[in-house]
Amino acid sequence: MMVAMLAVHWPHGFFASSNGIELPLMYLTAALFAAFAGTGAYSLDRVLGLDTLWERGTAGMAVAVAIPVALLNVALRRSPHTRAHA
Repeated sequence: MMVAMLAVHWPHGFFASSNGIELPLMYLTAALFAAFAGTGAYSLDRVLGLDTLWERGTAGMAVAVAIPVALLNVALRRSPHTRAHA
């Protein structure tokens, strides 16, 4: 969602009514909340026995890797107008 916010929605401002970053920011916030909340008693992770793999540090490392990768993606993104037409 960070790539979508920066590459597509940022120039339009904040509010979703003008295609701004409001909705992608809400999705990003919900994803971060879910990542750091962990497994619950009724989660699929618990049913499959994968709840032992989750730690707060694991979620933090995933976010710490995802942010620079997303920023690199935005930095390397080319405008459709600069691509060569076949």
